[in-house]
Amino acid sequence: AQRASLVSNSATTEPSYNVGVAVAAAAAAAAAKAAAEWAAAHPAPSEPAGGGSSSGWVRPAGGPISSGYGYRINPVTGVWALHAGTDLAAGCNSPIYAASSGTVSFAGWNGGYGNFIQIDHGDGWATAYGHNTRLLVQVGQKVDAGEPIAYAGTTGNSTGCHLHFEVRKNGSAQNPRPFMAGNDISFGD
Repeated sequence: AQRASLVSNSATTEPSYNVGVAVAAAAAAAAAKAAAEWAAAHPAPSEPAGGGSSSGWVRPAGGPISSGYGYRINPVTGVWALHAGTDLAAGCNSPIYAASSGTVSFAGWNGGYGNFIQIDHGDGWATAYGHNTRLLVQVGQKVDAGEPIAYAGTTGNSTGCHLHFEVRKNGSAQNPRPFMAGNDISFGD
């Protein structure tokens, strides 16, 4: 009787589980396709990574935007959630640059962000850099705009090499594109 119960439970649980796996895979594939289509329609800007403007800000990485700021289906978890940054499709091991001068307030592993750096720029402003393969800076280190701080990777919750770039005001994520555009830095708009 116990074996029959296990066989019966298995017969109902496995198909249900497989349907859930298929739904999550389809959602992840749809999100990846949408990101690829968007990136193809928005070529990389002419500004080089690490190149900047008279505002004192620079583009933190090369490559086109592969995923923008806003709500989306997370391609790793399949969950609808805020994507609190802009992903730049920098190639694996491409240099990542400090977007502005400041002091490194975090450098290390940070869960879904993987190898992560946060730079404090003063007045409540900070920038954050996720999924790096290798970090070049340490907490407390002063950095200049355009200084190499890491190499692009795919650590943490990531589906491929890129830079996840965030701008934060008093700890709250802001959309990086208009912020950087206000500092004369384009992400290919």
